[in-house]
Amino acid sequence: MTEQMETLRAVAINAKTLYLRGMISREEAKRRIQPYCDEYNRIGREKAKKYNQRFKPFSFVAYMRSSY
Repeated sequence: MTEQMETLRAVAINAKTLYLRGMISREEAKRRIQPYCDEYNRIGREKAKKYNQRFKPFSFVAYMRSSY
């Protein structure tokens, strides 16, 4: 994982924790998490194309439903 992805992931985990504790709103959590989802999807598309696989995008809602 690149340094940029590690940073984005840390911000996303922090935002999810704050949202689940009720310290920030859903809109604020989405604003903080969306860059991670976008980068994850970009890398996923590249790998899917490289290995000739179908890519299923990762969304904010999917991230919020998943465990860490």
